[in-house]
Amino acid sequence: EKFNDNCSKALQPDAYLSLDEMIYGCKNLNSFKQYNSKKPGKYGILLKSINAVNYPYTFRAVVHAGKPTGDPGPYYVPGIAPTVKRLITDLLTYVDLEGRNITMDRLYTSIEIIDWLLTKNVTVVGTVMANKKGIPNELKKTQGRIPNSYKVFWEADNGKLTLHSYVVQTRSKGLENVLALSSMPSLLGITEDDGKDKPAILKFYDFSKGGTGIVGQQTESYTVNTKSRGWTMAVFSYMLDVACINAQTICSMQKQLDPRKTSPFNFGWEIVMCLITPQLYRRKTKNGMPTSTIRKINVVLNVPDENPTPNEAFPTHNNARKRCATCSKMNYGPGYMDACSKIPKVTNQCTRCGKAVCKAHIVVQHCKNCTH
Repeated sequence: EKFNDNCSKALQPDAYLSLDEMIYGCKNLNSFKQYNSKKPGKYGILLKSINAVNYPYTFRAVVHAGKPTGDPGPYYVPGIAPTVKRLITDLLTYVDLEGRNITMDRLYTSIEIIDWLLTKNVTVVGTVMANKKGIPNELKKTQGRIPNSYKVFWEADNGKLTLHSYVVQTRSKGLENVLALSSMPSLLGITEDDGKDKPAILKFYDFSKGGTGIVGQQTESYTVNTKSRGWTMAVFSYMLDVACINAQTICSMQKQLDPRKTSPFNFGWEIVMCLITPQLYRRKTKNGMPTSTIRKINVVLNVPDENPTPNEAFPTHNNARKRCATCSKMNYGPGYMDACSKIPKVTNQCTRCGKAVCKAHIVVQHCKNCTH
Protein backbone atom coordinates (compact mmCIF):
# COMPACT_ATOMS: atom_id res chain seq x y z
CA GLU A 1 0.00 0.00 0.00
CA LYS A 2 2.85 2.42 0.71
CA PHE A 3 4.31 1.66 -2.71
CA ASN A 4 0.94 2.37 -4.35
CA ASP A 5 0.58 5.60 -2.40
CA ASN A 6 4.04 6.81 -3.46
CA CYS A 7 3.33 6.01 -7.12
CA SER A 8 -0.05 7.77 -6.94
CA LYS A 9 1.23 11.05 -5.55
CA ALA A 10 4.46 11.24 -7.57
CA LEU A 11 2.78 12.23 -10.84
CA GLN A 12 -0.47 13.93 -11.83
CA PRO A 13 -2.22 11.91 -14.57
CA ASP A 14 -3.14 13.42 -17.92
CA ALA A 15 -6.48 13.13 -19.70
CA TYR A 16 -6.40 9.38 -20.45
CA LEU A 17 -5.96 6.38 -18.16
CA SER A 18 -6.43 2.66 -18.64
CA LEU A 19 -7.55 0.00 -16.18
CA ASP A 20 -6.53 -3.49 -17.16
CA GLU A 21 -4.71 -6.56 -15.91
CA MET A 22 -1.27 -7.99 -16.61
CA ILE A 23 0.52 -11.27 -15.98
CA TYR A 24 3.86 -11.03 -14.19
CA GLY A 25 6.05 -14.05 -14.80
CA CYS A 26 6.12 -16.47 -11.87
CA LYS A 27 6.57 -20.25 -11.94
CA ASN A 28 6.32 -20.81 -8.21
CA LEU A 29 3.91 -23.26 -6.67
CA ASN A 30 0.87 -21.27 -5.53
CA SER A 31 -2.86 -21.63 -5.93
CA PHE A 32 -3.61 -18.36 -7.74
CA LYS A 33 -1.32 -18.44 -10.76
CA GLN A 34 -3.01 -17.44 -14.00
CA TYR A 35 -2.52 -18.17 -17.69
CA ASN A 36 -3.37 -15.76 -20.50
CA SER A 37 -1.90 -16.31 -23.95
CA LYS A 38 -2.70 -12.73 -25.01
CA LYS A 39 -0.51 -11.11 -22.36
CA PRO A 40 3.26 -10.49 -22.70
CA GLY A 41 3.86 -12.63 -19.60
CA LYS A 42 1.61 -15.59 -20.32
CA TYR A 43 1.93 -17.48 -17.03
CA GLY A 44 2.30 -16.03 -13.57
CA ILE A 45 0.68 -13.70 -11.04
CA LEU A 46 -2.31 -11.63 -12.13
CA LEU A 47 -2.19 -7.94 -11.24
CA LYS A 48 -4.90 -5.34 -11.83
CA SER A 49 -3.55 -1.85 -12.31
CA ILE A 50 -4.35 1.71 -13.37
CA ASN A 51 -1.85 3.02 -15.92
CA ALA A 52 -1.27 6.10 -18.01
CA VAL A 53 -1.96 5.85 -21.74
CA ASN A 54 0.47 8.33 -23.30
CA TYR A 55 3.52 7.15 -21.34
CA PRO A 56 4.54 4.10 -19.27
CA TYR A 57 3.48 4.74 -15.69
CA THR A 58 1.61 2.70 -13.08
CA PHE A 59 -0.43 4.63 -10.53
CA ARG A 60 -1.82 1.74 -8.52
CA ALA A 61 -1.84 -2.05 -8.70
CA VAL A 62 -3.33 -4.91 -6.73
CA VAL A 63 -2.50 -8.62 -6.74
CA HIS A 64 -5.33 -10.97 -7.61
CA ALA A 65 -4.71 -13.66 -5.00
CA GLY A 66 -8.14 -15.28 -5.07
CA LYS A 67 -10.42 -15.95 -2.15
CA PRO A 68 -8.56 -16.42 1.16
CA THR A 69 -8.80 -19.80 2.85
CA GLY A 70 -9.14 -18.29 6.32
CA ASP A 71 -10.48 -15.02 7.59
CA PRO A 72 -10.00 -12.25 4.99
CA GLY A 73 -7.56 -9.51 5.85
CA PRO A 74 -8.21 -5.77 5.70
CA TYR A 75 -7.00 -5.52 2.08
CA TYR A 76 -9.17 -8.29 0.63
CA VAL A 77 -11.86 -6.94 -1.71
CA PRO A 78 -14.32 -9.49 -3.16
CA GLY A 79 -15.80 -9.01 -6.61
CA ILE A 80 -14.81 -7.09 -9.73
CA ALA A 81 -16.80 -3.90 -9.20
CA PRO A 82 -15.60 -3.42 -5.59
CA THR A 83 -12.00 -3.94 -6.74
CA VAL A 84 -12.36 -1.24 -9.41
CA LYS A 85 -13.96 1.13 -6.91
CA ARG A 86 -11.20 0.45 -4.39
CA LEU A 87 -8.44 1.20 -6.90
CA ILE A 88 -10.04 4.43 -8.11
CA THR A 89 -11.03 5.60 -4.62
CA ASP A 90 -7.48 5.11 -3.34
CA LEU A 91 -6.12 6.98 -6.36
CA LEU A 92 -8.53 9.87 -5.78
CA THR A 93 -6.93 10.35 -2.37
CA TYR A 94 -3.78 11.72 -4.03
CA VAL A 95 -4.76 12.99 -7.49
CA ASP A 96 -7.67 14.77 -9.12
CA LEU A 97 -9.38 12.62 -11.75
CA GLU A 98 -12.12 15.09 -12.61
CA GLY A 99 -12.45 15.45 -16.38
CA ARG A 100 -10.33 12.37 -17.09
CA ASN A 101 -11.32 9.31 -19.08
CA ILE A 102 -10.61 5.71 -18.05
CA THR A 103 -10.52 2.98 -20.68
CA MET A 104 -11.47 -0.43 -19.32
CA ASP A 105 -11.40 -3.99 -20.52
CA ARG A 106 -14.71 -5.80 -20.96
CA LEU A 107 -14.20 -7.60 -17.66
CA TYR A 108 -14.46 -4.34 -15.71
CA THR A 109 -16.90 -2.30 -17.81
CA SER A 110 -20.44 -2.19 -16.42
CA ILE A 111 -23.28 0.29 -16.10
CA GLU A 112 -22.82 0.29 -12.33
CA ILE A 113 -19.17 1.37 -12.57
CA ILE A 114 -19.88 4.00 -15.23
CA ASP A 115 -22.72 5.56 -13.24
CA TRP A 116 -20.53 5.62 -10.13
CA LEU A 117 -17.68 7.33 -12.00
CA LEU A 118 -20.04 9.89 -13.55
CA THR A 119 -20.81 11.12 -10.04
CA LYS A 120 -17.09 11.94 -9.81
CA ASN A 121 -17.05 13.58 -13.27
CA VAL A 122 -14.94 10.76 -14.76
CA THR A 123 -15.89 9.27 -18.12
CA VAL A 124 -15.40 5.67 -19.25
CA VAL A 125 -14.92 3.92 -22.57
CA GLY A 126 -14.76 0.15 -22.68
CA THR A 127 -15.94 -2.99 -24.36
CA VAL A 128 -18.63 -4.80 -22.43
CA MET A 129 -19.73 -8.41 -22.14
CA ALA A 130 -23.13 -9.22 -23.55
CA ASN A 131 -24.21 -10.90 -20.30
CA LYS A 132 -23.68 -7.77 -18.20
CA LYS A 133 -26.65 -6.41 -16.29
CA GLY A 134 -28.61 -3.75 -18.16
CA ILE A 135 -27.76 -4.82 -21.73
CA PRO A 136 -31.05 -5.42 -23.65
CA ASN A 137 -31.37 -8.80 -25.34
CA GLU A 138 -32.42 -7.15 -28.62
CA LEU A 139 -29.01 -5.53 -28.94
CA LYS A 140 -27.10 -8.78 -28.52
CA LYS A 141 -28.51 -10.51 -31.59
CA THR A 142 -26.66 -10.67 -34.90
CA GLN A 143 -29.53 -12.06 -36.99
CA GLY A 144 -30.20 -9.81 -39.96
CA ARG A 145 -26.96 -7.88 -39.48
CA ILE A 146 -24.30 -7.70 -42.17
CA PRO A 147 -20.54 -7.75 -41.50
CA ASN A 148 -19.02 -4.41 -40.47
CA SER A 149 -22.45 -2.94 -39.68
CA TYR A 150 -22.59 -0.37 -36.89
CA LYS A 151 -25.38 0.88 -34.62
CA VAL A 152 -25.50 3.34 -31.72
CA PHE A 153 -28.05 3.37 -28.89
CA TRP A 154 -28.57 6.12 -26.31
CA GLU A 155 -29.68 5.75 -22.73
CA ALA A 156 -33.38 6.50 -22.40
CA ASP A 157 -33.27 8.20 -18.98
CA ASN A 158 -30.72 11.02 -19.35
CA GLY A 159 -28.84 10.17 -22.55
CA LYS A 160 -25.39 10.18 -20.92
CA LEU A 161 -24.53 6.59 -21.82
CA THR A 162 -24.15 5.25 -25.35
CA LEU A 163 -23.99 1.61 -26.39
CA HIS A 164 -22.17 0.90 -29.65
CA SER A 165 -22.77 -2.34 -31.56
CA TYR A 166 -20.34 -3.42 -34.27
CA VAL A 167 -20.70 -6.75 -36.08
CA VAL A 168 -17.56 -8.41 -37.44
CA GLN A 169 -17.01 -11.61 -39.39
CA THR A 170 -14.75 -14.11 -37.61
CA ARG A 171 -13.37 -17.38 -38.90
CA SER A 172 -14.25 -19.46 -35.85
CA LYS A 173 -17.53 -17.97 -34.57
CA GLY A 174 -19.02 -16.40 -37.68
CA LEU A 175 -20.74 -13.10 -36.97
CA GLU A 176 -19.68 -11.61 -33.64
CA ASN A 177 -21.25 -8.60 -31.97
CA VAL A 178 -18.69 -6.27 -30.36
CA LEU A 179 -20.36 -4.07 -27.74
CA ALA A 180 -18.77 -0.91 -26.39
CA LEU A 181 -20.18 1.21 -23.57
CA SER A 182 -19.23 4.86 -23.25
CA SER A 183 -20.04 7.88 -21.09
CA MET A 184 -17.90 10.26 -23.17
CA PRO A 185 -19.57 12.88 -25.34
CA SER A 186 -20.82 10.99 -28.36
CA LEU A 187 -17.90 9.96 -30.57
CA LEU A 188 -19.72 8.90 -33.73
CA GLY A 189 -18.66 8.01 -37.25
CA ILE A 190 -16.56 5.27 -38.79
CA THR A 191 -12.98 5.05 -40.01
CA GLU A 192 -11.93 3.87 -43.44
CA ASP A 193 -8.19 3.45 -42.99
CA ASP A 194 -8.39 -0.35 -42.60
CA GLY A 195 -11.29 -0.98 -44.97
CA LYS A 196 -13.50 -2.47 -42.23
CA ASP A 197 -15.61 0.62 -41.42
CA LYS A 198 -14.50 0.41 -37.82
CA PRO A 199 -16.40 2.76 -35.47
CA ALA A 200 -14.48 5.77 -34.19
CA ILE A 201 -15.28 4.81 -30.59
CA LEU A 202 -13.54 1.44 -31.05
CA LYS A 203 -10.57 3.18 -32.66
CA PHE A 204 -10.34 5.37 -29.59
CA TYR A 205 -10.62 2.27 -27.40
CA ASP A 206 -7.74 0.61 -29.26
CA PHE A 207 -5.65 3.76 -28.86
CA SER A 208 -6.24 4.18 -25.13
CA LYS A 209 -6.38 0.60 -23.84
CA GLY A 210 -2.67 -0.21 -24.16
CA GLY A 211 -1.31 1.59 -21.11
CA THR A 212 -1.05 -1.57 -19.04
CA GLY A 213 0.34 -3.54 -21.97
CA ILE A 214 3.21 -1.08 -22.44
CA VAL A 215 4.29 -1.54 -18.83
CA GLY A 216 3.95 -5.30 -19.20
CA GLN A 217 6.19 -5.34 -22.27
CA GLN A 218 8.88 -3.30 -20.53
CA THR A 219 8.86 -5.57 -17.47
CA GLU A 220 9.35 -8.53 -19.79
CA SER A 221 12.25 -6.86 -21.65
CA TYR A 222 14.32 -5.74 -18.64
CA THR A 223 13.38 -7.23 -15.30
CA VAL A 224 14.90 -8.03 -11.93
CA ASN A 225 12.65 -11.07 -11.59
CA THR A 226 14.56 -14.23 -10.61
CA LYS A 227 13.71 -17.81 -9.78
CA SER A 228 12.40 -18.12 -6.26
CA ARG A 229 10.24 -20.52 -4.29
CA GLY A 230 8.15 -17.74 -2.77
CA TRP A 231 5.54 -15.85 -4.79
CA THR A 232 6.10 -12.84 -2.55
CA MET A 233 9.56 -12.50 -4.11
CA ALA A 234 7.94 -12.24 -7.54
CA VAL A 235 5.64 -9.48 -6.29
CA PHE A 236 8.63 -7.66 -4.82
CA SER A 237 10.40 -7.95 -8.19
CA TYR A 238 7.31 -6.49 -9.85
CA MET A 239 7.47 -3.52 -7.48
CA LEU A 240 11.13 -2.95 -8.37
CA ASP A 241 10.39 -3.15 -12.09
CA VAL A 242 7.47 -0.73 -11.84
CA ALA A 243 9.51 1.64 -9.67
CA CYS A 244 12.22 1.69 -12.34
CA ILE A 245 9.71 2.34 -15.14
CA ASN A 246 7.96 5.09 -13.18
CA ALA A 247 11.28 6.72 -12.29
CA GLN A 248 12.37 6.66 -15.93
CA THR A 249 9.13 8.37 -16.99
CA ILE A 250 9.43 11.10 -14.36
CA CYS A 251 13.10 11.73 -15.18
CA SER A 252 12.31 11.94 -18.89
CA MET A 253 9.57 14.47 -18.25
CA GLN A 254 11.87 16.57 -16.11
CA LYS A 255 14.38 16.62 -18.99
CA GLN A 256 11.54 17.46 -21.42
CA LEU A 257 11.99 14.17 -23.28
CA ASP A 258 9.37 11.75 -24.57
CA PRO A 259 9.25 8.83 -22.07
CA ARG A 260 8.21 6.47 -24.86
CA LYS A 261 11.40 7.19 -26.82
CA THR A 262 13.91 6.88 -23.98
CA SER A 263 15.79 3.61 -23.60
CA PRO A 264 14.79 1.58 -20.52
CA PHE A 265 18.09 -0.31 -20.77
CA ASN A 266 20.19 2.86 -20.52
CA PHE A 267 18.17 4.12 -17.57
CA GLY A 268 18.44 0.76 -15.82
CA TRP A 269 22.20 0.74 -16.46
CA GLU A 270 22.50 4.14 -14.78
CA ILE A 271 20.65 2.82 -11.73
CA VAL A 272 22.90 -0.24 -11.56
CA MET A 273 26.04 1.88 -11.79
CA CYS A 274 24.81 4.19 -9.02
CA LEU A 275 24.27 1.15 -6.79
CA ILE A 276 27.53 -0.73 -7.44
CA THR A 277 30.00 2.16 -7.84
CA PRO A 278 30.53 2.75 -4.09
CA GLN A 279 31.11 -0.97 -3.54
CA LEU A 280 33.59 -1.16 -6.43
CA TYR A 281 35.64 1.70 -5.00
CA ARG A 282 35.66 -0.04 -1.61
CA ARG A 283 36.93 -3.25 -3.19
CA LYS A 284 39.70 -1.43 -5.03
CA THR A 285 41.16 -0.17 -1.77
CA LYS A 286 41.01 -3.58 -0.08
CA ASN A 287 44.42 -5.01 0.77
CA GLY A 288 45.52 -8.10 -1.13
CA MET A 289 43.20 -7.52 -4.11
CA PRO A 290 44.73 -9.11 -7.26
CA THR A 291 45.82 -6.70 -9.96
CA SER A 292 43.67 -8.50 -12.54
CA THR A 293 40.55 -7.88 -10.44
CA ILE A 294 41.44 -4.22 -9.98
CA ARG A 295 41.84 -3.84 -13.73
CA LYS A 296 38.41 -5.35 -14.35
CA ILE A 297 36.91 -2.96 -11.80
CA ASN A 298 38.57 -0.06 -13.62
CA VAL A 299 36.98 -1.21 -16.88
CA VAL A 300 33.51 -1.14 -15.28
CA LEU A 301 34.19 2.23 -13.68
CA ASN A 302 35.69 3.55 -16.93
CA VAL A 303 38.81 4.86 -15.20
CA PRO A 304 42.44 4.42 -16.31
CA ASP A 305 44.60 1.76 -14.69
CA GLU A 306 46.87 2.88 -11.91
CA ASN A 307 50.38 1.43 -11.91
CA PRO A 308 51.95 2.43 -8.61
CA THR A 309 55.12 0.71 -7.52
CA PRO A 310 54.04 -1.50 -4.65
CA ASN A 311 56.18 -2.11 -1.63
CA GLU A 312 58.22 -5.28 -1.83
CA ALA A 313 56.91 -6.69 1.42
CA PHE A 314 58.54 -10.15 1.19
CA PRO A 315 62.10 -11.31 0.50
CA THR A 316 62.92 -13.14 -2.70
CA HIS A 317 63.65 -16.42 -0.90
CA ASN A 318 62.15 -18.29 2.00
CA ASN A 319 63.97 -20.70 4.27
CA ALA A 320 61.02 -23.13 4.14
CA ARG A 321 60.64 -25.00 0.87
CA LYS A 322 57.10 -24.91 -0.55
CA ARG A 323 55.33 -25.99 -3.71
CA CYS A 324 54.50 -23.31 -6.30
CA ALA A 325 51.04 -21.84 -5.65
CA THR A 326 50.41 -21.28 -9.37
CA CYS A 327 51.26 -24.89 -10.25
CA SER A 328 48.99 -26.15 -7.48
CA LYS A 329 46.13 -23.99 -8.70
CA MET A 330 46.48 -25.38 -12.22
CA ASN A 331 45.96 -28.93 -10.94
CA TYR A 332 42.49 -28.39 -9.43
CA GLY A 333 40.15 -31.27 -10.23
CA PRO A 334 40.25 -35.06 -10.00
CA GLY A 335 43.58 -36.35 -8.76
CA TYR A 336 44.51 -33.01 -7.26
CA MET A 337 46.45 -34.43 -4.28
CA ASP A 338 48.49 -36.83 -6.42
CA ALA A 339 49.33 -34.10 -8.93
CA CYS A 340 50.36 -31.66 -6.20
CA SER A 341 52.62 -34.23 -4.57
CA LYS A 342 54.67 -34.36 -7.80
CA ILE A 343 55.29 -30.59 -7.86
CA PRO A 344 58.84 -29.85 -6.71
CA LYS A 345 59.34 -27.60 -3.71
CA VAL A 346 61.14 -24.29 -4.15
CA THR A 347 62.47 -21.52 -1.94
CA ASN A 348 61.54 -18.69 -4.30
CA GLN A 349 58.57 -16.59 -3.28
CA CYS A 350 56.65 -13.61 -4.65
CA THR A 351 57.88 -10.37 -3.12
CA ARG A 352 54.32 -8.94 -3.12
CA CYS A 353 52.10 -11.71 -1.77
CA GLY A 354 54.69 -14.09 -0.27
CA LYS A 355 53.45 -17.19 -2.09
CA ALA A 356 55.89 -19.80 -3.35
CA VAL A 357 56.67 -19.50 -7.06
CA CYS A 358 58.72 -21.72 -9.38
CA LYS A 359 61.05 -20.52 -12.12
CA ALA A 360 58.42 -21.21 -14.79
CA HIS A 361 55.98 -18.74 -13.23
CA ILE A 362 58.34 -16.12 -11.91
CA VAL A 363 58.37 -12.66 -13.54
CA VAL A 364 60.81 -10.18 -11.98
CA GLN A 365 60.39 -12.07 -8.74
CA HIS A 366 56.58 -11.62 -8.89
CA CYS A 367 54.05 -14.37 -9.46
CA LYS A 368 51.80 -14.00 -12.51
CA ASN A 369 48.72 -13.06 -10.43
CA CYS A 370 50.50 -10.04 -8.94
CA THR A 371 52.08 -9.05 -12.26
CA HIS A 372 48.84 -9.09 -14.25
